[in-house]
Amino acid sequence: MASTEDLRLTLRALMHEHRRETKEELLQRWCSLVAAKPELIAACASFFFGFAYNKLKAAMNGSVPKKREAKIVDPSWEQDVEAIQWTIIGNLLDFMTPLGKVLGDCTGAECAKLKGFYGRVAKIVPADEVVGNHLNNKELLTLFLNRKGDDDNKEGDSDTPPH
Repeated sequence: MASTEDLRLTLRALMHEHRRETKEELLQRWCSLVAAKPELIAACASFFFGFAYNKLKAAMNGSVPKKREAKIVDPSWEQDVEAIQWTIIGNLLDFMTPLGKVLGDCTGAECAKLKGFYGRVAKIVPADEVVGNHLNNKELLTLFLNRKGDDDNKEGDSDTPPH
């Protein structure tokens, strides 16, 4: 089965090749492309199920985070690389964790099960609180970038950005 990274790369290539098309036109192309490749259908279904399941499960348990406004990034090729990097790294609330949930929907207790960056998040977010209700993207980015001298940042500890 294809991975979510395969889906992202496929969509990125499609968007690059047809960058002048509208969102609706790209959606039609995307659906045709996915329909022709069973491995992409399975990856899309798995991704949607995981996302929807986690959201619905959280709602059923009463731990729905506050609504966050999505930032729309202009995909202009003239943007400088540093601005794009900050935009990508800055959306940490929406990163998928190894637990299969986006970071903003994880509780402090769930983050405590992981090492590195997630472990540092767990030190700030109470065990029964949702990260998205306790920290914003800017605070998470600061926490991620200021990891020097952290006891959790031991050799062999995974401290790469979440994905």
